[in-house]
Amino acid sequence: MKQSFSSYPEFLCVDATYKLLELRLPLYILLVEDGNGESEVAAAFLLLDENESSLTNISRIFKEENPAWEKVRVIMTDKDMTERHVFASQFPNAQMLICLYHTFRSFRREITTEKMGITSGQRSLYLELLQQMAYATNEDKYDEIYTRLKDCAPSTVIQYFNENWHPIRKQWTMGMKYSSGNFLNNTNNRLESLNSKLKSVISRYSSLEEFIEKFFLTLSVLRSERDHKAGLTAQKVHVVPESTDPGLIRYMSHLTHYAYQFVSRQMSLKDKVQIISVSDQEYCVKSSEGELVVTPTSCHCMQWQSMRLPCRHIIAVRIDANMDIFEPSLCDKRWTMEYYKASQRVFLNDHEGQSSDCSVVMCSPPKKKVLSQASNYLQ
Repeated sequence: MKQSFSSYPEFLCVDATYKLLELRLPLYILLVEDGNGESEVAAAFLLLDENESSLTNISRIFKEENPAWEKVRVIMTDKDMTERHVFASQFPNAQMLICLYHTFRSFRREITTEKMGITSGQRSLYLELLQQMAYATNEDKYDEIYTRLKDCAPSTVIQYFNENWHPIRKQWTMGMKYSSGNFLNNTNNRLESLNSKLKSVISRYSSLEEFIEKFFLTLSVLRSERDHKAGLTAQKVHVVPESTDPGLIRYMSHLTHYAYQFVSRQMSLKDKVQIISVSDQEYCVKSSEGELVVTPTSCHCMQWQSMRLPCRHIIAVRIDANMDIFEPSLCDKRWTMEYYKASQRVFLNDHEGQSSDCSVVMCSPPKKKVLSQASNYLQ
């Protein structure tokens, strides 16, 4: 866990799951994303109480055990105020983000006909506007929809929104979240997926002994699966069509498969980029996010800010400027194949983090002999 976090500390998912222990202790999991887009558990805690003191203690312990905590740029949580307050204070350099699913769930739970004194039709309209605000690609579009909401919603809805959501809009609006470098993660689905796997293996309200045994067994199996994928990523030989751009081929060998797929998709969209004007190596391009200022090495679009990988706008600008589309400095180190091999368990000589008592046994059933007609009759 320490090695995984030390290698990929930038993005941290935090969430709790319940009903696994007969002691009713919630299980808190901290999770990171590696260079191939896979999830790795960085820490797990069992808490007696989910109060500020307990959450502060687990944050302190996590920081003591992981010196790389200062490199955390983004923390994804739900809307729990205590949890967000504690992690914001313990990780002052990190941007707090709210899971989009939990955002919509809070909207549906709080904006009701009974609480707000509105009709069902009005509720549907306001929830639709709030959803549009959550998907706004920039602050200008957010402000436009926010103005529409203020013009049509009653004071009860506006007061609730202004007190709880408007001041923290950069934590839940998609376009503003991407600028924090969240690697295109809008939800805590990575953790939800892990929690569902745990619940499929660990019986509800298990004893502490049974929980510990099955928890680490599940982690061992998941790590083996990810190690297998890592090995395939390193060994797989890509089939390259003759029409493939030479620069894209170089990205293929430079990046992990997950990162290369992102660049390949951006490459396929380069022809849709409309260049409006050019001035001293600065290009003005038209996009779904509005007009963007792009240079051969930077862009203000959501994809570039979120992933730190070449976006379609940078690729189009480099082609227009007769520059090679391959530029290693455009790729964040975490996405490179060289860094991936230096940090992934399966490639380490000492196999740090591997379970010593885990083995894989392949079994096959005995072959059945086809009997002749005479033998079948004698049987």
